[in-house]
Amino acid sequence: MTDPISQPLDDNLFQNPNDDKLYVTETICEHWRQTSRWTYGIAFLGFLFMGLLAFGLIGLLATSVNMPGLMYLAFLILMIIVFAISRNMYRYSYRIKNAANYSDWDDMEKAFSNLNLSYGIYAVCVLLVCILLFVMMAYFIIRALPG
Repeated sequence: MTDPISQPLDDNLFQNPNDDKLYVTETICEHWRQTSRWTYGIAFLGFLFMGLLAFGLIGLLATSVNMPGLMYLAFLILMIIVFAISRNMYRYSYRIKNAANYSDWDDMEKAFSNLNLSYGIYAVCVLLVCILLFVMMAYFIIRALPG
């Protein structure tokens, strides 16, 4: 019979039975370094996408395309969301790398705070998209009803 507290994923975590604290191993630090590289790349792509959105918005304004003001607002909101997510991903990348390389606990706390904020923004965006899809679906269903 296996120990109900022990999990197979916890095998690489060093735990001192006298103080019940988990310790960060070099394997965990290597995973953090790899995560840092990935999130840095994702943040870079996010900043690049935000720049393309900004150029697109400037181009739309310069050519005087006849679009409703709501479209311009949508562009602006999308730029703000992409910037916020990319900034938090970049901060996470930088801080988690410092935490792994220099055992800096303050950077680790701030890194996970940035990651938490990024996931919060993602969750709000997904929720808003679901609500928008529901409203659009209801609108088209109501329009399709006879009379």
